[in-house]
Amino acid sequence: MKHTSIRKKETLKLFLSAALCFGSGTMAAETADPAPSVKQTISISQSNVSLDSFFRALEQQSGYLFFYNKSILRNNETVTVNAQDESVTEILNRVLPSRNMTYSLKDRQIVISRLSDNSQPRNTNTQQSGYEAKGVVVDVNGMPLMGATVMIKGASTGTITDLDGNYTLKIKGNEPVQLVISYVGYLPKTIKVDSVDKTKRVVLQENSQVMDEVVVVGYGTQKKLNMTG
Repeated sequence: MKHTSIRKKETLKLFLSAALCFGSGTMAAETADPAPSVKQTISISQSNVSLDSFFRALEQQSGYLFFYNKSILRNNETVTVNAQDESVTEILNRVLPSRNMTYSLKDRQIVISRLSDNSQPRNTNTQQSGYEAKGVVVDVNGMPLMGATVMIKGASTGTITDLDGNYTLKIKGNEPVQLVISYVGYLPKTIKVDSVDKTKRVVLQENSQVMDEVVVVGYGTQKKLNMTG
C-alpha cells in the first residue's frame, strides 16, 4: 500500500438557526420577504435621516429583521452615521444609547425599545457582548489555511477558519484576550487581541517533525509508527 504525506485536514462546518417571538402592540417589520441569511459586517452612510429610515436601511443591507413600536419614534429625531465594515450590533451600540434606546437580538431578529427617562441604557443582545476578533490564517507562502482552530486561551470558546483562512470570533466584554491558533502539521501560535486591535493576520510555521510522521489512511490520518504491513 502506498502512503502520501499530507499538509491539510478536512474540516466541519456548523450552522445554527432559530426563531424569536416578541410582545404585543403595533410593531414595525420593514421587510416582507427577509433574506435567508445575515451579513457579518456592512457599510452604511446616513446623514440626518429619521430613525425609521435608519432602521429600514440597516435591515435592507444586513438581512436582519427589525421590530419596534412606532410610538417610540419621536418627531424630528434624526440619525447621522458613517460605518465601514462594521457589524449591525456595533452600529446600534453607537447610535441607540444617546437616544435612551436599547435592543434585544436573537438569531435574525432585532427588537428596538425605548427606555424610561430615568433608566440606564442596556442591551440584551444574546448573540454578541463585547467585540469581534477577526483575521486570516496563512502559511509562510501566504496560502490560506482552511480549518485552522482559533481558541480563546484558557476557555472553551473558539472557531475554525473558512475556505479562505478567515475567522470571526465573538469576545465577551471589552478586556484583551489571547487567542491560540493551531493547525495540523504546523506550530501553534498565540496572539493578543483587544477591542481596538482586533484584526490580525496570522502566519503559521510548519512543524517538519510532525509532518514527516503523518500519512493518509483513506479519509483519515495516522502516524507512521501505527502502520504495519
